[in-house]
Amino acid sequence: MALRGYRGVLATLAMASTMTVGAVGAVGAAVNKTSHMKTSTVKHLVFRKNGSPILNGITINIANSAGSAHIGDVHIYVMEQILKQWGATTSLIIGNANIAELGVASGKEDVCTSPVANAVDLGLTAMGPNQTALAYSLLTPTSITSLSQLKGKTYADDFTSGNVDYPLWNAVAKEGKFPLSDMTLLTTGAETNSFTQVVAGRASAAWVDPGTVASAGPNFHSLASGAKVAPKYADSMMFARPAWIAANPAVAEAIDLAWLAAAKIFNTDEPLWAQYGVAYTSGTASLAKLLANYQVLKPSGGFATSESSFSRSAVAYNIVVSKSLGIITSLGERPLSQMVKTNPWLAAWTQFAAHRKTL
Repeated sequence: MALRGYRGVLATLAMASTMTVGAVGAVGAAVNKTSHMKTSTVKHLVFRKNGSPILNGITINIANSAGSAHIGDVHIYVMEQILKQWGATTSLIIGNANIAELGVASGKEDVCTSPVANAVDLGLTAMGPNQTALAYSLLTPTSITSLSQLKGKTYADDFTSGNVDYPLWNAVAKEGKFPLSDMTLLTTGAETNSFTQVVAGRASAAWVDPGTVASAGPNFHSLASGAKVAPKYADSMMFARPAWIAANPAVAEAIDLAWLAAAKIFNTDEPLWAQYGVAYTSGTASLAKLLANYQVLKPSGGFATSESSFSRSAVAYNIVVSKSLGIITSLGERPLSQMVKTNPWLAAWTQFAAHRKTL
């Protein structure tokens, strides 16, 4: 959930890009060092009887802008594994700061998950959903029972500004009826550090993964959810270079179709999703923890298998919010038609809707 600044270093990108996630059995993972292959260009997909595309000979390099293997990002790992099952050769890297976005902008990666502002400011184009809702919890001491009580308090956050938490803090201040300037920012560099600052009493609030709230102890609670304070704001979307989408429309469609298939697993097969989660987190998250997190994540509605999970209007809304907060500054000033392409998503949705039972 960490906010992504624009000061990533390409040397770090080169190092981070050596990390890939590969399949071991149906639901297994191993982190390997490997070189990336160039994505094969294909204009039209050929489908099996069950509705899945034949992706043999196609290489897809995916970058997840997360910083670490968060439980909330298990669906990206599931999506990658589904693409493998359909025949593609894939790689998945996890990038700190805006490493993932820089990887795509430089052509080293094909598609990334990203907050909207980070990606559009680098000239990338939205081509599908990632998390369509903000599944975050506002951690505070139990003595704070309303957003208005945060006035004058210190809040902990990863960075000074950004595209995920920053709009949430502004929404909190708006609902609490005070300017955000009435709160003091404590910059921590990582979500886990923000969590620690609240537990230690050095800050009164931090946006954290919902599953970590209980570990803060009985004197802390979730005062609000991201989805509640900013119901129309998306956590992130999938982005690629406009030239890549134009050259690889069928691959973009396959990625969106795999996202839908992964979302279906999340919504209908909790045990399988949790099993994938153990693999994605390399066992650092136990099955019990994943199942507990699932009960928090599912109500957020972040992985709906609906045509409206990605749309031109959703991208436009997120861009407007980011511009109003001064987050988008450069290439984000392009026409909307250059910042979103819905054709791959609409084609994937048509295929998914026709084969929902078998995909």
